[in-house]
Amino acid sequence: MNRREFVLIRLLVLTVVFFSFCSICEGQTPAGFESLFNGVDLSGWARHDNLPGHGLAGKWTVEDGAIVGVQDPPGKGGFLSTLRNFRDFELTLETKIDWPFDSGVFLRTGPDGKSHQVTLDYRSGGEVGGIYCPWASGFVQHCPDGVKHFRKDQWNRMRIICQGEPARIRVWINDTLVTDFQHTAETTKGIPAEGRLSLQVHPDGEGYDNNAARFRNIFVREIFPEVRNCHPPTDAYDGWRLGAQAYSFHLFTFYEAVDKTASLGLNWIEGYPGQQLSKEIPDVRFDHNMPAWLRQQVKHKLSNAGVKLVNYGVVGLPNNEVECRKVFDFAQDMGIETIVSEPPEDAFDLVDKLCNEYKIKVAIHNHPKPSQYWNPDKVLEVCKGRSKWIGACADTGHWMRSNVDPLEALRKLEGRIVSLHFKDLNDFGREGAYDVVWGTGKANVKSLLEELHRQKFTGVFSVEYEHNWENSVPEIRKSVAYFSETAGKLKPSGWRNLFAEDLSDGVYKAGSWTLAEGVLTRNGGGDIWTKGKYGDFILDVGFKVAKDTNSGIFIRTGNMEWLPWIEVQVLDSYGKSQPDKHDCGGIFDILAPSENTVNEPGQWNRMTISAQGSHVSVVMNGREVVDMDLDRWTEPRKNPDGTPNKFGVAYKDLPRMGYIGFQDHGQAVWYRNIKIKSEGLSD
Repeated sequence: MNRREFVLIRLLVLTVVFFSFCSICEGQTPAGFESLFNGVDLSGWARHDNLPGHGLAGKWTVEDGAIVGVQDPPGKGGFLSTLRNFRDFELTLETKIDWPFDSGVFLRTGPDGKSHQVTLDYRSGGEVGGIYCPWASGFVQHCPDGVKHFRKDQWNRMRIICQGEPARIRVWINDTLVTDFQHTAETTKGIPAEGRLSLQVHPDGEGYDNNAARFRNIFVREIFPEVRNCHPPTDAYDGWRLGAQAYSFHLFTFYEAVDKTASLGLNWIEGYPGQQLSKEIPDVRFDHNMPAWLRQQVKHKLSNAGVKLVNYGVVGLPNNEVECRKVFDFAQDMGIETIVSEPPEDAFDLVDKLCNEYKIKVAIHNHPKPSQYWNPDKVLEVCKGRSKWIGACADTGHWMRSNVDPLEALRKLEGRIVSLHFKDLNDFGREGAYDVVWGTGKANVKSLLEELHRQKFTGVFSVEYEHNWENSVPEIRKSVAYFSETAGKLKPSGWRNLFAEDLSDGVYKAGSWTLAEGVLTRNGGGDIWTKGKYGDFILDVGFKVAKDTNSGIFIRTGNMEWLPWIEVQVLDSYGKSQPDKHDCGGIFDILAPSENTVNEPGQWNRMTISAQGSHVSVVMNGREVVDMDLDRWTEPRKNPDGTPNKFGVAYKDLPRMGYIGFQDHGQAVWYRNIKIKSEGLSD
């Protein structure tokens, strides 16, 4: 490279850096970030009053495109906090602090103010860029040199990355890394794992009366851990997927709909446009107009719940390519397989073209008479000559309300059925007919399933239960049970419930465990065991712990005792940075989980335990945490890495068939949706 080429390349690099910096200075949102401050008012922010030593104090205004905080009354300060919580994130902002003044940026702020403060103590003896934990551990990381990089009477760029639990916090001042601090469980004690972002005006101090802290160009990028959903689908029919249409829970948020779907043991969901996304962001609706950062948050929510978004609708697809592409782009980004719609007839050339381009199906939905597609003959008419990507979303309930026999309609649409909004109603041919538990109404659900089986249909059934809106889950649960029992006889996948609803196939002390609404609850009085023995199997289970809970799941035990059998730990080890062989997901005293993925107490987790010959694996909340070969445990009381264990038998010699048990260790624990697929069973 000659000198002229070198100079040109250097000028190009400097130009790119300059314009990138200018875009931030001008308030343009950097790629992948979202803006937390609109430069006009305090929308999305609120005073965080009644903190210890602060009270109802501090004044926050917007001036010249910046948030301005001052003491008010003199000597009294306060917090300004986002309305949303954040866990792992990258935060960038610009700040100008008058001299002398004390301020700060607070991370993961809890209701009581406990948080991680990045100090902006711009006065004699103060620190800029240190980490202080108010009402908790106090100063955990000093930064005496940070102030050297802070420019007086000028705007200063800050970059903060907060990630992990215990948190690692990195702070840059004007592009210089000044702090890189890793918390421990002790230093972060009392601080929530997620909370609000806050700005501070510190109380007290001399000479502050006319001084202020200013903040502008505040952008955040949430950092979501990679979630590999390694949990298996547990549908009873091999080739059918039973999920929920989120409209069944339209009185709730989309996130609540996801949680309700998971509580039912369903792995699939169909979203619809317009549902409130979450309580934390009440003004945002779930639809194809969500920005990229919010879509990423939705993906994380779905993955963490073990639920996949497969369908989207009913959504409009007009004869307008720009508008249609918005829907298809959203579907492609979210991994949606089918768009459910009722397009106008003049839009089908465009829709078919986009279906083939994106490889995404469009299913024509039938609302009740007199809607455009209430008659299956009309659906067939618009599908004629169209590609395989165009078909029907068969709404059995709306057919019944329109006096259309759903069985005859399914037969007419054979070969064109893409998905279903599946229902059973209390009446036929009446507009006001309402949903009832499947198998108890007028739909003849068994015949419908048998017909779809005859057609070799493969696809998604969406439960759309439009009755008893506030408390439909118990009725939907009964419908799911009926579907699983009926469909599972047609083409069984092998998945079934580990325990009968009355626990008649369990061994336990009466009253010590109860099973209600799909949840197995420990009441105290001893463990619960299966009557049958299992060899090779996959066990899928949800669990929830209380604070300090200790429990476990035993597999392949030779008797109904704890030792020396394989125990998968179920434990409150939330927040522990380095899990050991006694922590959640690990094999007790044998093998530590590769990472700590358990949710905080009170939240549901999902665990899949697989035992195939000598191989045992554990997946927890989408991550494989144990991959174990029993044949490597060749000595009693010794693990392959040389560490001791308490068992007087080499684990390679343990039986490859035995009981499954759920431990009562004296603390509260709950299990739900306990399903098993077994290759070896002995009664």
